[in-house]
Amino acid sequence: MILTAYGNRCALTGIEDARLITASHIVGWAEDASVRVNPRNGIALNALHDRAFDRHLITFDDDYRMVIAADVPPEARRQLQRVDSDRLSMPERSLPDPALMQRHRQRFHARQA
Repeated sequence: MILTAYGNRCALTGIEDARLITASHIVGWAEDASVRVNPRNGIALNALHDRAFDRHLITFDDDYRMVIAADVPPEARRQLQRVDSDRLSMPERSLPDPALMQRHRQRFHARQA
């Protein structure tokens, strides 16, 4: 559902190769079973950004702009910043749930503390 909602494109880079796109969980699969299949608990991201998002190395602010953790090394930061826009492209349906995004941001900030 998530990949279809995003037109099988990465919400940051626009990459259209389905082999490189993942339906990234905002709140992790193991973290909360009640939102596992909620289509608003996902964003279509390429493999690099999916991995960084899953490990709380990046998150998105209230305007859905990417925030990169302070401890990400400079070269990795440059690669993460190679995007069409630092703001997520929104799907036509199943928009990311702001409350779930807030939970992700909390984990992002806790990881850095």
